[in-house]
Amino acid sequence: MRIPNRSSILNPSGFFRISVFLAALLSIPSLSFSGDGIEWERFRISPALSVSQSYSDNIYLSQSDETDDFITTITPELTLDFAIAQKNYLSLSYRGNFLSYADVNNFKKNHHLGSLSFNSKTAKGSHFIAGLSAQDTAIAPFSKDERSKDYMDQRAFSDILLMIGSLTEIGGGYVYNKVEFDKLEFSDDDFTRNTVDLHVLYKRSLVWPLLLQYRYIGQDNNDLGTINTDFQTHTVFTGARWRPAMKLSGALRLGYTWAIFDETGEPDGQDFSSYAIDSSLVYELSDITRFIFTAERAVQQPTRSARESGDYFIFTSTGLTISHKTWPKITTELDFLYRFKNYKAIQGSTTIRKDRFYRAGVSADYDLRNWITFSLGYRYQHNSSDILSEDYSENFITFTVSLSM
Repeated sequence: MRIPNRSSILNPSGFFRISVFLAALLSIPSLSFSGDGIEWERFRISPALSVSQSYSDNIYLSQSDETDDFITTITPELTLDFAIAQKNYLSLSYRGNFLSYADVNNFKKNHHLGSLSFNSKTAKGSHFIAGLSAQDTAIAPFSKDERSKDYMDQRAFSDILLMIGSLTEIGGGYVYNKVEFDKLEFSDDDFTRNTVDLHVLYKRSLVWPLLLQYRYIGQDNNDLGTINTDFQTHTVFTGARWRPAMKLSGALRLGYTWAIFDETGEPDGQDFSSYAIDSSLVYELSDITRFIFTAERAVQQPTRSARESGDYFIFTSTGLTISHKTWPKITTELDFLYRFKNYKAIQGSTTIRKDRFYRAGVSADYDLRNWITFSLGYRYQHNSSDILSEDYSENFITFTVSLSM
């Protein structure tokens, strides 16, 4: 890890912002919040605010000419719930990220996410959710001479779950996703995507609640060349899903996927098929220790402006998080992630490569009161690629003060 050539490890302007924020909060002894927000008749308002000071020794994720900087981030959040009836409510939410860099000035400074959703539940556990969201965000630049690639990510989503008796549930979900970049030079990364999920869960066995699931993804890319990169995937999963109240919870999904890279769907030698994984499991070892394991394998589309190549890539990842409550108010976490991207070309027209990404981190949260939390974290990440220019390493340190009610 490189040592920054500054007189202090903390950027003075960022440290000042956090100090003022803390002083304002702690100077109000009568201030008291709860985790349920502010309720008034059918309305509930849940505000949150965090301020963080971070340091990166390679903000451009560059293989050479590494640049370090301090980043101050202010993140306000606000959720407004309106109860139409018991177990039926509307939710309107907003989250912003406002960033200030000490030295560089070519990153997007303001990010916004807004969503509106309708939630309906029954006493037997069935539910229906539908909503819309829009996010104004960006892909960060990879050098001092680049600018951020700003884009709008819009989504419409729905999810339905029906309880058929006490042992069987059937469900389905749909997501429409549209990404549009602000600048024409990045428009070859524009796309629209439709995702459909259908599942059946049979819960007669507590040891192995049988899960069967089908997933369809259809993506329409804004192809500027002569090769059509639109694709469809069909995936069938089997496995199990355990209730959150159990010692082991989450879903284990193992299956097989077919990817088709032409509009007609006719077999032409360009298709791909292989095994698929989509699993996320939580194991509660005790009241103070838990393990979170994730695994994924799927076919995905590259994003040129994010330095990805090929016409598609096979994405494989595994992750492990260990959470331990060291003292009544302190929780520590260890986080490990491995990600492998095998980039492929449909007709040998683009660069193919293999990327291996590793990340390890540690963090500690201190709950000063029931509404204010201090967090200190460190992570190291490294990308190793067949293409030398895509290799990079980064050390990242962050200190955060969070307020929520």
